[in-house]
Amino acid sequence: MSLWCACMCRFNQIKRDENQKQQVNTLIDEIKLLAEQNTSLTAQNTSLTEKIVKLTERVSSLAEKVISLFEQNSSLTKEKHRLESELAEIKAAPMPPVMLPIHGLPQVFVALCLVCSPIFKDTAAAAAGALPGSQKGSASASSSASTSTAKAKLCPDCLKTLEKMEAMVASFAQRQQGGASGRGSA
Repeated sequence: MSLWCACMCRFNQIKRDENQKQQVNTLIDEIKLLAEQNTSLTAQNTSLTEKIVKLTERVSSLAEKVISLFEQNSSLTKEKHRLESELAEIKAAPMPPVMLPIHGLPQVFVALCLVCSPIFKDTAAAAAGALPGSQKGSASASSSASTSTAKAKLCPDCLKTLEKMEAMVASFAQRQQGGASGRGSA
């Protein structure tokens, strides 16, 4: 009986050893698999780290460009304000009248700003070549066309000034013609 018990105990011991070996082998396989997964994850992590470094460099480069653009925009805004201020000073500066013959009538003085003056100085110079007598009508038409061309280039304030002066000259011309016809009939 004791021999039987000893055999059974030995058999059970062997079974336990085999089970432990199987468990150890299973654990070894799992460890190998985990090691492979860890290697793969390490490679992925390295790749992601490289991508993050590249993205960080790109973000840094873009940030520098944005800062540069902001600086350029600030500089351009300052320059714009400076030019607007200079233009306002020029427009507000008192100017001597520019001599402008309108529709062949005697020369009329019109006060224009410094920006618009050169346009009408050229117009006045072109109209100053009008000859008296038979060529008076063609010179007047040329002066009128030149004035119309120049008017399109005027600033709003000078355009109002010129139109007001033209209206006054036209009214004066009508009164002159009315007076002349009245004297002729008398």
